[in-house]
Amino acid sequence: ADALRTAFEPFWGPAARSRGLLGVGLMVEPPMDAQVDPVAERAARDAAALLEGLGHLVEEVQPPARFDDLLETFTDLWAAMVSLGVLFGELVSGRAATAEDLESLTWALHERALATPASQYMRALTIIQRVARGSVEWSSQWDLILTPALATRPLRIGSLETDGPNPMDTFRASSGFT
Repeated sequence: ADALRTAFEPFWGPAARSRGLLGVGLMVEPPMDAQVDPVAERAARDAAALLEGLGHLVEEVQPPARFDDLLETFTDLWAAMVSLGVLFGELVSGRAATAEDLESLTWALHERALATPASQYMRALTIIQRVARGSVEWSSQWDLILTPALATRPLRIGSLETDGPNPMDTFRASSGFT
């Protein structure tokens, strides 16, 4: 019975238990080439100071890896996920999607996915999983990693031209704030 209770503990359960002092890694430098918005950085530093004022141990840390070289690898995976939505739409509608049915960014990602060999997709999946696992292993030194919520301030709706003539440029530009 205890094992079942532990297996189905609510998400917030561990946070509700007192753990004493926490080890906090403050990471304000993003893992890719992006300028951190000063307001976002200040908020993270203020939160770190609050935690330190409560007696927790705060240490400024650097990202475990740089992700700048992973954009193309990530794009192979993202394109496949977008394409899956297009393919399900085709299944439901009973007809093949066309460029006129979709925003140009969705169409470009769908075409990329269709042109990506399965072996390349599996390679990308393996690389991203390895990087993610390495990041999780790295972060286990602390009880939590505190970061700015986003590198840059959220964009206004419509700021990214997802239906423009250069959809993949728009996709690459979106990586700077996410």
